Amino acid sequence: MSYAITVDLTKQQIRTLICVGRGYSRKQMARVMGIECSTVHDHMQALFERLGVRTAAALASIAARAGW
Repeated sequence: MSYAITVDLTKQQIRTLICVGRGYSRKQMARVMGIECSTVHDHMQALFERLGVRTAAALASIAARAGW
């Protein structure tokens, strides 16, 4: 069963969340997304805030529940 995410996320934040769900490191995410590691960090910080979580493990759990 998948769950809908009910907050508005940017395309890059969604891509970041998918990568976290796949277990990618920040360096791997930066390479895959073609952005700097510091930008990945910024996207993750925004996700923590918007989704009300504090860890990458919690983001991975959200991604898994969403079917990503």
